[in-house]
Amino acid sequence: MDIVSSKTMTQTTQEEYINTSNNANIASKSLSIFGDTGTIGGKNIHMYAKNVRADKTVYATELSLIHI
Repeated sequence: MDIVSSKTMTQTTQEEYINTSNNANIASKSLSIFGDTGTIGGKNIHMYAKNVRADKTVYATELSLIHI
């Protein structure tokens, strides 16, 4: 099933939104994901980022700082 929109598409629910797939891709020029609580990631997730801001402890097995 394809859902296509040439303008804005909005999905809203009062309770809970569940999206499940064996493989999912989200692509955008500008992307925001936010919430009050939750988890992003897992055992085999890799993250590539220009900046990371954390208000609490960051746990890492290895940290390399590269100055360019």
